[in-house]
Amino acid sequence: MKKPRRIGKVVLVGVLVLSLLSMPVAAKYSVIGRPSIELSAHDNHVTAESRATLSVSVANDGSLDQGGPADLERRVKTARNVRMTVLSGRIDAPITLKSGEALVGNVPEGGLQRPVTFKLDIGDAAPGAYRIPIRVEYDYTVAAHYWQTGGPPGYSDVEYTDLTKSEIKYVTLVVEDRPEFEIVDRTSDSITAGDTGTLSFGLKNVGTQTATDARVRLRSNHTTVRFGEYAAPQPTADVFVPSLDPGETTTVEVQAVASRDVSPGSYPVIAGVEYEDPSGITERSSPLQFGVEVRPEQSFAVRDVASNLSVGDDGTVTATLVNEGPTDVDNAVVVYPSEGRTLSPTETEYAVGDLASGDASTFQFEFDVGEEADASPRMPSFVVRYRNAGGEVRRSEPIDVPVEVGPEEDPFRVEPVATTVDAGGQTTVELEVTNTGTEPLTDVEAKLFTDDPLSSDNDEAFVGQLAPGESTTMTFAVGAAGGIIVKTYPVSVDFTYEDASGDTELSDTYRVPIDVTEPSDGGVPWPILAGVGVAMVALVAWKRDALRGLR
Repeated sequence: MKKPRRIGKVVLVGVLVLSLLSMPVAAKYSVIGRPSIELSAHDNHVTAESRATLSVSVANDGSLDQGGPADLERRVKTARNVRMTVLSGRIDAPITLKSGEALVGNVPEGGLQRPVTFKLDIGDAAPGAYRIPIRVEYDYTVAAHYWQTGGPPGYSDVEYTDLTKSEIKYVTLVVEDRPEFEIVDRTSDSITAGDTGTLSFGLKNVGTQTATDARVRLRSNHTTVRFGEYAAPQPTADVFVPSLDPGETTTVEVQAVASRDVSPGSYPVIAGVEYEDPSGITERSSPLQFGVEVRPEQSFAVRDVASNLSVGDDGTVTATLVNEGPTDVDNAVVVYPSEGRTLSPTETEYAVGDLASGDASTFQFEFDVGEEADASPRMPSFVVRYRNAGGEVRRSEPIDVPVEVGPEEDPFRVEPVATTVDAGGQTTVELEVTNTGTEPLTDVEAKLFTDDPLSSDNDEAFVGQLAPGESTTMTFAVGAAGGIIVKTYPVSVDFTYEDASGDTELSDTYRVPIDVTEPSDGGVPWPILAGVGVAMVALVAWKRDALRGLR
């Protein structure tokens, strides 16, 4: 009975051992590796006496001594927090770093997709290849220790061993033995919209070889900024330079054109040089770019307009022309370019002379306003013709000037001074005549018109000149028939005269009241006196003829 009990214990122990053997047991492992940074330079050819960009490609050929999970392998092969600095003090040439330390960031296995760039000043370095030292500093993980587990991600409790590394790598920079060009001494780089201007700059050979048979080509990619003549602008301009030695500067001048519709601002111009090297091979320089400043279009304004125009008369328009800039102009002339049907200028131009930007000058035009014109506001347009800094003739946009054409006006005012006559009598009528116009009148001849029962045997008067605002008294003989009704009767007077332009004019007709009064007591009516006078003259003539017969 005791044997079966021992066998049961053995079976139980065996089951327990098998259970323990089937359970997963944790184990510690390590991933070991390191990044490996290498540098190389592309487009590394430069010239002396220039500013260059050094483009450095960064590669990372990371290695593994012991592998493991993929993300831990990536970590040990990645260079983190990478910093790069060109050690210009260790370069055996006048090459200076201008851009400082480059903060690159992380560099994974394989390297960076984009190069790291440094700005360098290349001094008077002799042609040749130069080793450029670059200090590279970065952090990395040399080992990642972890416990392997049965569940994802398959490890836990990672412990990293991190290190920092600093090393010096070298790239090659080649200073070429060839011409190289630089734009210097830009003395003129602005033009005015709607005009031409001279672009002038110095072209310096900063290279190490002489350039011969050089052609400098300027190009503008903007359709509103061109080169050449104003009437036929071109997108390019060429200037020939026979020879340019190292260190030599030549002046390049071209005429640029800006259209009227261009917006003010800076516009790029690209310059390139095609030349022959000492071996007779045609070469092309790197493109050079600079900006051309376009100023607003030359502008004028008309202010302080005054006019005295009226229908059927001559008048003047006086105003002030202001040069609103941005440039000075020479020989400015205000032009009235068209002659209207009812508004005709005596002269079509008025010279105001040179006008600096901001200066002003007064101008005046005389106009003849036709009889058929309407009294209304008008907007005649004037144009300014001038010469620019280059002596070329330019014309402004039309400038509208508001003026008022008033109703027809007569230049006289007629006022009665002595206008009373007795019925059946004759008297001297006095009228005060005033020139109400703005110009002197000459050879003023007045004509009096009467109707029955009034009459005149002296109906004309004359004055040689009548200044603006001046008055004169004109006299006429007026008689009234006897036996008429005592009341006021009208007479009329008009004037012929010569105006300031020398034209003979006829005025409107003016009506003047004549007061007919009762004849004074004891007076003899003037018609009877006139009849007696005629009879006496006839009697004298008869006696004279009779005496002649007796002889």
